[in-house]
Amino acid sequence: MSTFASAKIVNRTSYRSGGPLVNQYMANPGKPPGQRLVNRMSARTKWLLLAPAGLLLIGAGLCVLVGAGYEMQSGAPFMRWFIKGTYSLILINGGISIFGTAIRFRVMIDTRQIIRQELKRNYKKYAKPKKAPSQRRNEAKGKDV
Repeated sequence: MSTFASAKIVNRTSYRSGGPLVNQYMANPGKPPGQRLVNRMSARTKWLLLAPAGLLLIGAGLCVLVGAGYEMQSGAPFMRWFIKGTYSLILINGGISIFGTAIRFRVMIDTRQIIRQELKRNYKKYAKPKKAPSQRRNEAKGKDV
């Protein structure tokens, strides 16, 4: 008998989660470790990280594509340049996708800025002007202006 015999685990399932059956003793996995960090980043920080990363991936993919084309023209075996070409397409498409996400964040930043400017202009335009103290009210109260 092992030392873990006292910790008897029964494989029961629970319907509490509303989804598929979950082992009752399984820990709740929660969010991935970087999820909280990414959620706390501002849109500007995400844009500043994603735009250069996307451009670097596009550039790297194009470099690998040129190398694959050179190998194809020089008569290298088919699988060698085919795998390099496929890898380059993966890099290029990944870079375009990441750069597109960066553009989305930049548009969000610019849109927020334009909306804030318009709200500020409208607030100034439609705000009720404060009344200047009138001479009659001050004289009635006995104050000299």
